[in-house]
Formats: sequence, structure tokens, C-alpha cells
Amino acid sequence: MTLLLGNQNCLDSLRKDVTEVQGIIIDVFSRVGAVRYPSWKFPDKTACDLDLVTLLKRFDYVEDDPEYTQHSHIVLFELVIDRLVLLLQSFTHYVDILTKEQSIPISKSVGPSMSVGLVVKKYWNSMLKLGTLHQQKKLMAADLSKLQSNLMNSKAEIERLKNCSCVPCNSSSITSSIKPTEMTRSQISATPVHIGLDEARRNSPSIATDTRNIGSQTVESALVPCDACACTQATLKKVSNSIISICHNQNIPSALSRFQEVVKETLGNETMTATDVAYWASEQSKDLTRINKHLTELMSSISPLKAELQATAEQQNQMKKKIDHFNKELEKEKEQQNLKIKEFDKQMEEINRNNSETVTKLEHDKERLRKGSATLEEKLSILKDEVKGQHVLIRDLELSKQTLLEEMRTKMADKSVVLTLEEQVKLLTSQLARTKQQLKMISSELDKEKVKINSMLRHEEVMNLQITI
Repeated sequence: MTLLLGNQNCLDSLRKDVTEVQGIIIDVFSRVGAVRYPSWKFPDKTACDLDLVTLLKRFDYVEDDPEYTQHSHIVLFELVIDRLVLLLQSFTHYVDILTKEQSIPISKSVGPSMSVGLVVKKYWNSMLKLGTLHQQKKLMAADLSKLQSNLMNSKAEIERLKNCSCVPCNSSSITSSIKPTEMTRSQISATPVHIGLDEARRNSPSIATDTRNIGSQTVESALVPCDACACTQATLKKVSNSIISICHNQNIPSALSRFQEVVKETLGNETMTATDVAYWASEQSKDLTRINKHLTELMSSISPLKAELQATAEQQNQMKKKIDHFNKELEKEKEQQNLKIKEFDKQMEEINRNNSETVTKLEHDKERLRKGSATLEEKLSILKDEVKGQHVLIRDLELSKQTLLEEMRTKMADKSVVLTLEEQVKLLTSQLARTKQQLKMISSELDKEKVKINSMLRHEEVMNLQITI
């Protein structure tokens, strides 16, 4: 990662991240208001009041100053963390508004300074509260649907019982139910339910035995209890038990429960009279009215909760989409960074390989130059010896020339000697010229060898400097 520190593409990517996260923060602030907490990067300033435009202009890529560019890279990375922390704090405030019944007023004072871990922990706790509220609303909706279905079943059963209550019951059940009622009337007359039961029995029409001539059970013809009445009352009791259970579960007062206890104490398991059935249906209708009212209140309280839950779910979906988008962008950025790192690694491997090859080549060249320098030094010493010999020869020739000239002057009389001496002088002169030519060639070759040796020595010094670097 040190290779990417100060990279221009990385700085541009971080600047883009800061701008995008700040846009999301502004959108959240437009819904919940500005959340005032100390900045994670600049603790002496409020996070929502930071001048990001100035900061982005200040910390930018500078081509001629790599040290300042690396510093800007680190600051931009810390600004991304600062914006993400503020975003989580605003999310937490928004979830608190959703989970509480009353709206939370926006505080003008600055909140406490928090670490990244504490901010994430508070955000997770608020999300847990939101999830718990969502589960509670789901359970309330399920209970409501269950209550509605039970209410519809109870209403249908009551209508059926009301239709069946017009059929006269058998006289034996009437007489058997009247007796225990009269026996215990003095014991239960203090309760309002029993008073209502007694009044209902007194006001109920008596059975006229001499005017019934239809094919039904009468006092004279009934020998066994009516099976239809027993079945109907058993069904009525089952429905009543369901209604009483619903009332108890929902903390609703039940008139039918008190009446059922009275009937159980007075009649036991015997069949009720038509008056008792009518009063039972009346008490059951009261309980159903209470249940219906309770359901209406529940619906009125659940409807806004459903709307809030739907809005919360939409906000949560949007947040999930944004987080998924941010995660995808982060993954893409990571992939790009990994690709760049791999490319840099390949380039470094290539550079190292080239450097090693260059060093090896320079070592070979250095060794070859060293050997060539030794050879040239040997040749140079040989040439120096030859030059010394040529100088000695030239000096000898000069002496011979002087001697011959002296002899020629002294022996001018002898022409043949003079000619011979002249020929010898010419020969010596030509030999001297050839020797000078050879000496000149040797000197030029010696100069070339010196230049070559100096060039090789300079090349060797340059190679040593490159190897040292």
C-alpha cells in the first residue's frame, strides 16, 4: 500500500467518496435535521459544520511535492471515515425517531465525542430496536386477524343460536332448571347478573299447555330432553368459552363470564331454559360488542403503525440499497486497487530482474575491462621499451652520422670513399627516416591506447557509481 500512497487516482477516488457520502448525509439531514456531534477528524469542530469544499481544495494532488501529496492522501482517507461516522450517527437518530412515539427535538448543543466502535454499537442497537418493533407489529397484526376471524365465527354462531332459540324447549328441562334456580335464589340475588336473570325469567312468557297443538314437544308429550336444544346449548357454551378466553387475553371485562359462573352454580350440567338461553345470548352480545369496540381501537392504533412500519421498511430498503451500492463500489475499488498492486508488483519484479541483469552485465564488463586494462598495460610497457630502444638507436645513428661527416670532411680527397660514405649517409638517412616514421606510428598507437585506457577507466568508474546507487 505504500506504493499507492500519494497516487493521483487514489486521491481522486477518495475525493469522490467524500462528495458522495456528504450528499447522502445532506439527504438524511433534510428528513431528521442536522445531527450535532464532534467531528472524528477535527474534535474541536462540529461534524455537520465542516467546510468540505475548502478542505478538498486544500488537500489535493500536488505534482511537484510528493510529501504534501502523501499527507493529503492520509487526510482525505480520514475525511471519508469522518463522514461515515456522521452518517451512522444520523441513521441512529432517524431510527430513534421511528421507534419512539414522540418526535425527538433537535438539540442545538453538541453531543458527546464518540469513537468509531461506539457509534457502530449505538447504530446496531437502534437497528435491533427497529427489528423488535417490526416483529411486535407483525404479531399484533396476526392477533388482530385472529380476533377478527373469531369475532366473525362468534357472530355467525350467535345468529344461528338466535334463530334456534325460537323453538320451544321441553317441559322437563324447564321444570328441572326452575327448581335449582328457586333453591339458590336467596344465595345469589345479591349479584347484578342473577338479578338480571331473575327479571328475564319473570318477564318471559309462560307455556300455554292448552293452546299448543303443533307437532312439537310439550309438557304432556315430552318424555326425554330435546336433543336439538342440548346440541345447540353445547355449541353455545363452546362459542362462549372462546369469547371469554378472548376477553381475558385482551383484558376486556366479560359479562358472559359472570353469567356463566351463575348458571354453572345453579344448573350445573343440566339444560338451560329458553329464558336463560336468551339472557345468555344477550350477555354474549354485550361481550361481542366490547370485543368489536376493542378491535376497532386496535385497528385505529395499528393503521398508523402499519403506515410507519411501511415507511420504515421503505427507508430500510433504500438504506440497504445504498449500502449495497456502496459495498459494490468498495469492492470494485478494492479490485482496482488489487489490480494496480499486482501491476506495480509485476513492474517491480521486472525492474528488479532488469537491475540484476544489468548488474551482472556490468560485472562482466568490469572484469573484461580489468583484463583488457592489464593487457594494455603490458603492451604499453613493451611499447615503452621499444621506444627506448628506438631512441638509443637514433642516438647511435646520430653519432654515426657525425662520425661519418667528420671522416668525409677529413677524407675529401678520396672520392670513392666519399661516395661510399655518401651512400652510407643516404642509407643511414633513409633508415633514420624509417625509424622516425616507426617511432611516430608507435607514439600515435601509444596515444590511442592511453585514450582507450582512460575511457575504460571512466566507464568503470560510472559502472561502480551505478552499482553503488
